[in-house]
Amino acid sequence: MELLQATPAAQSPSTWETIKGNLSDGANWLGRNVKALGNAIGNGVMKVIEYIKPFFQTIGKYLAEGYDKVRELLTQNKEVSVAVAGALLIGGLLAVFANKMCPCGNESKADA
Repeated sequence: MELLQATPAAQSPSTWETIKGNLSDGANWLGRNVKALGNAIGNGVMKVIEYIKPFFQTIGKYLAEGYDKVRELLTQNKEVSVAVAGALLIGGLLAVFANKMCPCGNESKADA
């Protein structure tokens, strides 16, 4: 008659425990994969940065040298520099004014 006795509930996991265990395992798996993906992306970004870093350092060096040359040229030719800056400012203002006043390209398609 012992074979017909029901097994105690403590011996078999409940449905909730099974679902909870599966969800926990799935969340752990997802977390490991997200972490691995983040590490892979981070390593790839670091490799790209290492590859392009000399390029940007070279550009920065040329820009710094060019800035120094322009600054030296402007300080040596201060009178001409002021006149050129004034002419550029006036020319820019005239270009903006002409662009605002000219109806060129502002016609509506209904007029065509």
